[in-house]
Amino acid sequence: MSSGLKDNQVLALMGMGREALSKELQQKKRAENNQLKRACLEELQHEASEDAWYNLKLLRTLLGGFYIADTNNDGRLETSELLKTLKNKDEESYQVMRNFVEACDVGKDQKLNLAEFFILGVLRGFRKVEQAGASDS
Repeated sequence: MSSGLKDNQVLALMGMGREALSKELQQKKRAENNQLKRACLEELQHEASEDAWYNLKLLRTLLGGFYIADTNNDGRLETSELLKTLKNKDEESYQVMRNFVEACDVGKDQKLNLAEFFILGVLRGFRKVEQAGASDS
């Protein structure tokens, strides 16, 4: 080698680089998980009204829909996977779905995991509809 490094030194440096990269990725993942956990716990702390009851069949359908829409089976819904589930394929429907993903996507990776989809999407959506109905009364 022209740099004067021996093969075992190069391998050691490469190993150190991989280890440093692995640690950095783990730290980023932990930070994202902490941010998601904080956002979910914050949403779950909102009080539901005493007369708020959710239809179990609807909740099961929404949870099942998550897994059906996850066509690449990575446990996360990409915007494109959600868009494929739309019955109305007009621009307004696409924009509503894009806004939904943007509002729920804590990790800002344009994918929703189950917590982002269900807690920050579905439950937050129910709460906002409930609040809007209460303010109309």
